[in-house]
Amino acid sequence: MARSRQGLDMTVGSPVKSVVTYAIPVAFAGLLSSLYNTMDSIVVGRFVGSNALAAVGANVQLNMLLMTVIVSLTSAFSVLASQAFGAKKQDLVKKVVVCAVYVVAGGAIVMGLIGLTLARPLMRLINTDPVILDDAAAYLRITVGLCGGELVYNAVTSLLRSVGDSKTPLMFLIITSILNVLLNLLFVLVLKLGVAGVAWATVISQHLSALVAVIYTWIRFPVFRFSLKDMKPDGKIMKETMRLGIMGSLQYIATRIADVIVSARINSYGASTMAAYSTVSQITRYITVAFSSLSGGMSVFTGQNIGAEKPDRIKKSFNKILLLSAGVAVAGFLVMLVFGKTLIGLFITTADPNYEAVMAESWKCLMIYCAGLPFLAIIFMFTSSLRGLGEATIILISGLVEVVFKLVCALILTRFIGTAGVWLASPVGWFFGIIPCACFYYTWKWVERGNRLKDVQ
Repeated sequence: MARSRQGLDMTVGSPVKSVVTYAIPVAFAGLLSSLYNTMDSIVVGRFVGSNALAAVGANVQLNMLLMTVIVSLTSAFSVLASQAFGAKKQDLVKKVVVCAVYVVAGGAIVMGLIGLTLARPLMRLINTDPVILDDAAAYLRITVGLCGGELVYNAVTSLLRSVGDSKTPLMFLIITSILNVLLNLLFVLVLKLGVAGVAWATVISQHLSALVAVIYTWIRFPVFRFSLKDMKPDGKIMKETMRLGIMGSLQYIATRIADVIVSARINSYGASTMAAYSTVSQITRYITVAFSSLSGGMSVFTGQNIGAEKPDRIKKSFNKILLLSAGVAVAGFLVMLVFGKTLIGLFITTADPNYEAVMAESWKCLMIYCAGLPFLAIIFMFTSSLRGLGEATIILISGLVEVVFKLVCALILTRFIGTAGVWLASPVGWFFGIIPCACFYYTWKWVERGNRLKDVQ
């Protein structure tokens, strides 16, 4: 492992140390991001009102769905950038960066048109309550219509992580979070702009952070610099980026649709079950940060080493890092076994008339979900490593298998065992999703197939 002005070289040194070194700042970023979102909700809920909170909440799934294609494309060119960096081919890294510029510019234009012209029709399409329709549409119009800053920010941080630098993106996230909180307080408390103020705070903080990210990266990382003569996009790299990005988008969309169906099934059991699901979701998002960060490190490690034509280094270290990630998940389950009820108690009070029902259902959900966390850690590790290899098709297949078994549990198993069936949906889906990934990974023709760089040169 070697760190320089060019990034973190994961093709040398201890593989486990390389991945853990990468993962620690990513984990802190994940925790900070969760707290950042929580602060947004607190400001809106406490100082604007429950309708404003509902208007912001109504945007979450739609906003994520609209952005998924562009985010998947940024992940795609980070795969190619990590392979090029591992191969020590700086000219190829620059070609990937140039393609990223075109993808981000095109994405900003498309998302801008959608946000500015279709915000209200889209909010009506998902049956937004008329009481909050105006605020919800305004929030979507601003955050999606002016999403250029977010796209640039995602692109820059993806490229930095592709060369092993996970500390700089954390710095940028800290800047974004502080700016967002300060602007929220200014626009909501002082200027009284309500939901629109929250949206403007988000957009402005993203654009300023993106500007800082671009300037800092250009100065600090010569590997990403390019000149006007380099601005002609490389057709092969663009084609490979689109292939990887579209596969990732399809997987995400399928997963989101399945999650919506599962949520609808949860809602059918009434308020106590819905409250239990919401509570456990808030608790478990913090547990998954550790092994999702390790899997991100494994993706970059795999990309760099396959680019450097060091497949043996990947094969020898994969199982060690896989066991480490699964061990973190087991530790998370044991912590929840001891402190789970105390954490649930932070979200509900004994004075609530549904306290006993919510507590019992939350505990059942938490134990089933957390018992399945090792499966989530394992599937994260397989899909991240395969993504580093550029193998998007098998990841899509694994995602579809996961979706099928989630729906079987949520729609069929619940008829026999009640709510336990819907809580089992995710762990069962993860378990069966592992199978195609594991079969493919352990039979992957390392020498014959080489890496994706050979397809784009």
